[in-house]
Amino acid sequence: MEHRHIPAAAYHTLVASMVFALSLSSSAQCPVILYHPLAPDTTGYAYINCFGPPYPTYLIWDNADTTATEYGLAVGPHFVDEYDSAWVLIGHVPFQMEQLELDVWCQAALQLPDSFSLMGFSFLEYCNTQISNHPSCIPGPQSTYMDFVMDGNVVVHTAGPAFLCPGQYFPVTGFDYGHNYQVHVYGSCSLSEWSPVLVAFSAGTAQFNMNIVNLNGGTNNFGGGTGSIEVVDVQPGADSPLPPPLPLTGFFGLYEWPSQTDLGLWQWGSGAYWDNLLPGQYQVLFRPDSLCNPVDTIVTIDAATAIGDVAGSTTDHLHIWPQPVHDVLHWNGDGNGVVRVIDMNGRVVHYGPDIGWMEVADLSTGMYRLEVGDRWARFVKW
Repeated sequence: MEHRHIPAAAYHTLVASMVFALSLSSSAQCPVILYHPLAPDTTGYAYINCFGPPYPTYLIWDNADTTATEYGLAVGPHFVDEYDSAWVLIGHVPFQMEQLELDVWCQAALQLPDSFSLMGFSFLEYCNTQISNHPSCIPGPQSTYMDFVMDGNVVVHTAGPAFLCPGQYFPVTGFDYGHNYQVHVYGSCSLSEWSPVLVAFSAGTAQFNMNIVNLNGGTNNFGGGTGSIEVVDVQPGADSPLPPPLPLTGFFGLYEWPSQTDLGLWQWGSGAYWDNLLPGQYQVLFRPDSLCNPVDTIVTIDAATAIGDVAGSTTDHLHIWPQPVHDVLHWNGDGNGVVRVIDMNGRVVHYGPDIGWMEVADLSTGMYRLEVGDRWARFVKW
């Protein structure tokens, strides 16, 4: 095929013939085969491919070049005019050059209590999927790899070779919570694309902020009211390596303790409230939206009225001294079982064997409940 510039004298005639070209049927035009730039490239190339007559003798691209294949085409709109041997316009073909980028992302898959799996994905538009559209460079399947990167610079795992036409995914197991993760695909065609950051939050322990109302008493003070449990919020513990944004939201459940009977009172939000509760112990369970592991605490609702009230299954009441206590608490122990100290929010703050005494100097000032087997009594720490 011969290609040459239009003679200057014939230019005005050609402009007039373009009006006629607008009425040509699409069958009279040869389609353009496009090779869109793949990042980091910013220009692509194109050529025409005729499937039947009429065949053009001359081509003029929008930048006035007359080559059979046009290189250096920037992203954006373009066109090519096709002429027969008499310089009659037989086709005006507009086309669009697109900037292609390798699409890379990762997502969490199987989530276990102490680790989780990641799926790394990559996809390249127009890669061996169309006749008229292609990437300007097709990554070689034997020279393209996918790294799983932790905290921006630690390569945890390398997968590949990665065949990217049209796409590829890799599942990898054994990732730790409390870190940031990305997928990095690199190799031929000067590829170097990163996925968005996936944050694997970890709260370590969690702290419930709660209000407990007992059957015969007011909030947090063991004095008149109805039995209820209010979770104000849940805060990540001090040992949290990568806590999620606050407030923590999720599902709250209430169980009888120690039978762990689900009371069917699930609530969603950043807090929860249950009332009309009978005296006893309850397990509050929280399943966070942004974490994998549930957290829980044991709370107690009782019916006693004052400091020094005691209870037990027999007449062998629990006696404690001194009252109030500063550093060492004593009781009439029998040497069997486990001892627990519970704060006004129903949290277990101390536990140990029943040896008749316990150091409590580290407790904050306030009221507490001592449980020894099925006996209990209250004391004040100062």
